[in-house]
Amino acid sequence: MVIADLNVGILYTFGIVSLGVYGIVLAGYAANSKYPFLGGIRSSAQMISYEISMGLSVIPVLLIVGNLNLGEIINWQTQHGWLIIYAPVAFTSSWSRRSRKQTACRSICRRRKRSWSAATTRNTAR
Repeated sequence: MVIADLNVGILYTFGIVSLGVYGIVLAGYAANSKYPFLGGIRSSAQMISYEISMGLSVIPVLLIVGNLNLGEIINWQTQHGWLIIYAPVAFTSSWSRRSRKQTACRSICRRRKRSWSAATTRNTAR
């Protein structure tokens, strides 16, 4: 039940996910002002740093399984068990990176005296 059974499926997935960085930079550039452009560059740098840590946390999984095919990784897990048992450090580093991002966003919301839920949901009524 896959569209294309690629032998380098995980690398293809990372490549497609990383295209979002260009969208943020182009959105800042399209504003035709330097401050949105600088904000877009800042956001893209932050996204790149998260992608680097995500990529590094996937390397132990790929070394354990020995294959880049997503279907083979799933088959390996059905035969041997979850990969979190075999690579807990990779999971912990990936998970701690996400929680630090949320903590940073919450502290910014506290300084601006806004609630976390109001900052994460889009306000459509103006």
